[in-house]
Amino acid sequence: DPDLPFLTIQAALDQTADGDTVRIASGTYPVTPIIVPWYEPLPDKMAPIQMIRKSNITIEGEEDTLIQAPGAGDVFVMQNCTNIVIRGLDFESDNSPVPDGEIDGSPTPLIHSMILLRNFNDGIDISDCRFTGFGNHAISHLWSPKTSQNVTVTDCSFYDGGATNVTNLEVDGAAVSGIGSHWLVKHNYVENCQRGFEIECFSPNLKHDIHIQNNTLTNILERGIMLFATCQDPNVPVNFSDITISNNKLTRVKYGIFV
Repeated sequence: DPDLPFLTIQAALDQTADGDTVRIASGTYPVTPIIVPWYEPLPDKMAPIQMIRKSNITIEGEEDTLIQAPGAGDVFVMQNCTNIVIRGLDFESDNSPVPDGEIDGSPTPLIHSMILLRNFNDGIDISDCRFTGFGNHAISHLWSPKTSQNVTVTDCSFYDGGATNVTNLEVDGAAVSGIGSHWLVKHNYVENCQRGFEIECFSPNLKHDIHIQNNTLTNILERGIMLFATCQDPNVPVNFSDITISNNKLTRVKYGIFV
């Protein structure tokens, strides 16, 4: 109700039920991002905006709807959600340096994402969104096997992303990463970022039916489109099949397609 709106995005999301639409009015919404180390149990609060076990929800922003998140950390987390639509939102951060964690005295990277998928998500549609100044990733299924499927990222733009100081990961930071089975990444624009799109296989589970098409990537400092494995066991086979990379325009990219 425009005459009696919720005061925060999270308050509105907490009230949603199947079939609801959350409309976010024009304006700037400041939030404080949160870093959750991958080696620690998940806390109750993983990000300033989060959806857990929600289904059939649409979130749409009016013109000039900006979610502003200074500092490093996750901004919007979805966990065990189905059929979620996100469109018309701008996410902005200041590309802050990424701190390191520590395991047994060794530096350990703390990776984060503006929109983060965790555990099992199915049917996530992200469109007409803008991501600027993300220190690590803009959209990602981070950590664990890449179990989010049927994810669509279309007509989004990504600017000035990636951090150069992530220990052990060279210059990690991508517009879309952790791409798993049944993902479609199409008609997006990526400029001045460390990396573009990362198709990742974490386990012997088959990663298939992936389409990266009709995207434009320019001024990518490292890898434009990347297929790679992060499973630590050399005896575990990595399974990729039915991956289509077509009609993308890559200019001023250090490595166009990197396997």
